[in-house]
Amino acid sequence: MTDFFPEEGYDPSTGEFSSPYDFDPVFTHRVQIAPNVWATIETTNPDFTPLAESLSFRLEELVSGGSFDVEGNRNPNDYKTTPPEFDIQDKNVRGPFIDTESVEKFLSESGLRGIAIPYYDETNDEYWIDVNTS
Repeated sequence: MTDFFPEEGYDPSTGEFSSPYDFDPVFTHRVQIAPNVWATIETTNPDFTPLAESLSFRLEELVSGGSFDVEGNRNPNDYKTTPPEFDIQDKNVRGPFIDTESVEKFLSESGLRGIAIPYYDETNDEYWIDVNTS
């Protein structure tokens, strides 16, 4: 095991240890804007870390809300296309939703993000969510 704070690195006049390792905190976060397009938010100044976190989380909200939609792309979050056997009358299906912002709001407020499956119906230009968690 490596000793990051060796006794010979201690300076009694300052009460600090010197080390060859750089412990500066670095905040880095990547946000996917579109397929194969990423934004990287990074700071090496610890005073700006909370601001950088806020910016990255707000950027994620804007992306999931459709703010970076490509004109003509009604499925910017790449939801699965409704399969032919998809039954909108099923008791486990919610919708229709008119836009990705509504879908993302439902997923966030219901606590079903990562569990429920959002779909995009290209024929009718609407979104559906299968909430079957079994």
